[in-house]
Amino acid sequence: MKLTAQMTNSYQVKVEVDGHEYFVDQPKEKGGKGTGANPSAILVAAIASCKTMVAKGFLDTKKIPYERVATHVDYQFSGSNMHATVEMTVYVEVIGAKVDVTQRRQLQLIVETGCPVANVIDSEKNKIKTIVTVL
Repeated sequence: MKLTAQMTNSYQVKVEVDGHEYFVDQPKEKGGKGTGANPSAILVAAIASCKTMVAKGFLDTKKIPYERVATHVDYQFSGSNMHATVEMTVYVEVIGAKVDVTQRRQLQLIVETGCPVANVIDSEKNKIKTIVTVL
């Protein structure tokens, strides 16, 4: 896999990965043009996407029917750039699934531990809490 990032203008960066193009930028109040999410938000989006995919993978593997998986994240970065930390709570909602208690526990465990992106940064310094709800 290869990723390239090039400054375009202001703080806008064009990122190309696996044939896809994205723009990352700072908000206008921080000198950017606001044409894309900032790098911190991209990190959180990667974790949310990963945990959503892990949930889908579990449901598909177990052949559990569902309508959709929706994820939202509450997060807060703190500290200076050199000592920044993040705390986040990832809420993964599985809508329209019928699961028993054992499947619910398995789903919680696999979504909590099965995302390699989250596992890279989850530590004593950075906290990621995952809550799975089946509706």
